[in-house]
Amino acid sequence: MNKAKWYEYLTPILLAVFPILSLAQNNIDFVNLAALYRPLLITLAVTVVFYLLYFLLLRDPIKAGLLSGILIFLLLFYGNLYLMLGARSGLAVEHRWLLPGVFALYLLIAGLIIFKVRDARGLNSAFELGVLAIIAYLVVTIGIYEYKVSTTEAVSQNDSAPQASQLSAESIANLPDIYLILVDGHSRSDVLMDAYGLDNSGFVDQLEDLGFWVADCSTSNYPITYLSTASMFGLDYLHHLYVESDHLVLPPLDESTVFQILSDHDYQTITFQNFVFAHFNINNDIRYAREGTFTGSITEFERLVVDTSILRLLIDMPGVFPASWVYHFDDNLYLRHYRDTLYALDTLPKLPELEIVGNKFVYTHLLVTHDPFVFHADGSFNDTKMITPEDYVESVEYIDSNLPDILEQIIAKSDKPPIILVMGDHGAVVKGRPIEERFENLFAIYMQGTDPETAGFYDGVSLVNVFRLIFNDMFGADYALLNDRSYDVWETSDLADINALINIYCSPQD
Repeated sequence: MNKAKWYEYLTPILLAVFPILSLAQNNIDFVNLAALYRPLLITLAVTVVFYLLYFLLLRDPIKAGLLSGILIFLLLFYGNLYLMLGARSGLAVEHRWLLPGVFALYLLIAGLIIFKVRDARGLNSAFELGVLAIIAYLVVTIGIYEYKVSTTEAVSQNDSAPQASQLSAESIANLPDIYLILVDGHSRSDVLMDAYGLDNSGFVDQLEDLGFWVADCSTSNYPITYLSTASMFGLDYLHHLYVESDHLVLPPLDESTVFQILSDHDYQTITFQNFVFAHFNINNDIRYAREGTFTGSITEFERLVVDTSILRLLIDMPGVFPASWVYHFDDNLYLRHYRDTLYALDTLPKLPELEIVGNKFVYTHLLVTHDPFVFHADGSFNDTKMITPEDYVESVEYIDSNLPDILEQIIAKSDKPPIILVMGDHGAVVKGRPIEERFENLFAIYMQGTDPETAGFYDGVSLVNVFRLIFNDMFGADYALLNDRSYDVWETSDLADINALINIYCSPQD
């Protein structure tokens, strides 16, 4: 039996870690490092099992490491191979042909290593050095990105930010609680009518009866959540905020101007866990979660791992595997989305009675009107997994019928009149629709029972100006309003393209 040095045992570990890190690096703008822990731990545990089986069979630690490492790599890479072959050929690749081909390739490699390679130490070293170099590049890339995120500061230029020291302790204690209910992808009323034939004027009337002001022509500044929210919380357009470097990065949300100002004024941030929570760096003081973070259902990043690995067989071949196997990797994602939303909606009316030290900033990111559309209009689970206009309409009908009662309870139970924002971070996410609809979002605000128009709110308000107006009213700050613009920009690398403007038109309903 060959005796291996300690570093020669690293081969299977490196081959197991490489695909996970590569997937994270390719989606670096959307992945929080915490999302990697569970996939890495599970992958390493499976790799150890493979290694022990090969070691018991061959009694050669180096060959066992090579065989187990190559096997786990192929299993993790299988989905990528499936997608790449389909993209290259333009045809649908069938698993019944690809899977035997990959299996035959592995048997060929395994046979050569077992029977033809007498001393595998040189081959093992080559694998280790090659994969280690790639992993080092990935780790350095991710590390540099995370460092830039942690050190990037969002500073609005030429504005007078409110200082907590200007307010007395009594004044800070009397500041209103703030509820930001972000209904991801909820469109404006005129768009719902013109594009989808949905009249939600009853919902708007209910909001106005509660004292909300609803903008007729509100817009988002970017068509995707992480850019739209970054500009809103940064109080500025992103081409003013990003750090110009080899890879453009945005400040983390908890370092943004809004979060910093609220923290300075004794606000405690309350959030809700959902399957896209790992996209955003929010240093919350209280987080509500229906499940435990480590033992809970599959996350969005883990679904990417499923789609790019051998596990996609469970999804693509229904009926072949027991439903109890498939559930944890497919339906559970959609059910988690559904149940997490119900949990948040059930919890929201209880938060005014939550006793904490300081003021409350409740940030609720609801994914009801964002695909996958898992709600029927009556609140039952929609398991079609389709992204059609009809499914979108049903999801809008559901949330519009349930929010007014929740908002009424928040207002009634609050000791001091709150500020409540109900808004879409962008418009509808239905495929095949005009790009302009991605910028036409719902916006409604309740400002302590007073008329928001007296605070400067106007029908065409865009998200970049929302907290400028709120802080001007709350603190007497001196934020100038920015021109309301919408940029057809989807990636941080394109933020410098200030000419990518979209003209948004509005036809409010009477």
